[in-house]
Amino acid sequence: MVLLGTAGGPRPRKGRSGSAQAIVSGGNVYVIDCGYGVARQMVLAGLPLNKLRQIFITHHHSDHDIDLGALAGDAEHQQRDGIVDMHPGGTADIQKMLIARGLGLGKAAKAGAR
Repeated sequence: MVLLGTAGGPRPRKGRSGSAQAIVSGGNVYVIDCGYGVARQMVLAGLPLNKLRQIFITHHHSDHDIDLGALAGDAEHQQRDGIVDMHPGGTADIQKMLIARGLGLGKAAKAGAR
């Protein structure tokens, strides 16, 4: 487990990033929460964005999901072809919105595959 951000609350901080953790298994990356700066923190930690496979959101407060779209979009720009699954409830609506905007969920998701 890699702690990408440990700051709580909805405001950005100079010395800490928003709540986010990554689990690396078999070369793949699984992210828990998407607080401010999660993609940048992944890069600083040496975690390749194109290896992102799933995003888990513990609850829908802005300090845990504010960069969900940004992370998905950044993973897409790293030429990720597969689907980035998002969990739990509530993220399905966010995922549909991101697909509608053409952001961050891979070619298969844009084509309607799941």
